[in-house]
Amino acid sequence: MGKAKNGINGTVTGKVGYNVFYMLNGENIIRSLPDIGSIKPTPGRLRQRQRLSLVASFLRPFRELIRITFAHVSKKRQPYHIAQSLNMKNCIKGDVYPDQEIDLAKTILSTGSLELPTVASVKRTETGLNFEWEIPAIYSSDNLAVIVNLNQSHGVEYQFTAIPKSNGIYHWDIDLPDNEVSVWMAFRSNDQQDMSNSIYLGDV
Repeated sequence: MGKAKNGINGTVTGKVGYNVFYMLNGENIIRSLPDIGSIKPTPGRLRQRQRLSLVASFLRPFRELIRITFAHVSKKRQPYHIAQSLNMKNCIKGDVYPDQEIDLAKTILSTGSLELPTVASVKRTETGLNFEWEIPAIYSSDNLAVIVNLNQSHGVEYQFTAIPKSNGIYHWDIDLPDNEVSVWMAFRSNDQQDMSNSIYLGDV
């Protein structure tokens, strides 16, 4: 906001529309605000823009899932914003624009304090996906969650199962496209108040 200290015909200071008024050597000077679009972004800004774009593109198909898998940690922030922040910090490979990309092995589609398996794997079959995992020799009632990105615009599928962590094996009967799909697993507590971090199992 501009101010005319001595009335309409006096000195004007401040911003008025796209102009800035100020005093220089006793004279009232006016200059136009810079055109932000014409300012060449710094390498750091380009790098940050690319990081945001990469994470946004990756997470977009998982928005519905993230509302569930991050709900228990989103007391003051939206689940998506927490997922975005965690993935920005963890899953970008490369630190120089434009040579950055998503590292699927470090992506985070759920977060929480539940214990993860010591070993986990997935195999593709004619009728779906076979999951196997190993845990320490203790009973756990946490239940398996499975996630698949069908890739090539085929969308995302996920399932919260009633299979306990102690089971160690699960077959997901799901129709898969001919192309490779990306697969994750996680666990959710029986009371649905906590999750494990997700585990990327690979493309199959």
